[in-house]
Amino acid sequence: MVVRALLIIILTGVLFAYDYRLWKSSKRKDRIVYALLTVPAVYLAIIYVTGVDWPNLDDFAELGVGRAAKSIVNAIKLPS
Repeated sequence: MVVRALLIIILTGVLFAYDYRLWKSSKRKDRIVYALLTVPAVYLAIIYVTGVDWPNLDDFAELGVGRAAKSIVNAIKLPS
């Protein structure tokens, strides 16, 4: 768990160090989008570091649109 945490800290440190130059010159809308994109990244990093069996992002997507997608696929399925 410590090795995984160090890996995440190093990777995010490098990313934030690179993005800091761009952050200073970015507009408010860009900063909001960046913050919204970091939320799932932080969630996945927590799952990776702790090794817990929480729902992954694909599980959330299937919960949200899974039933609709299956009904669309069944509606356009060609007979074999």
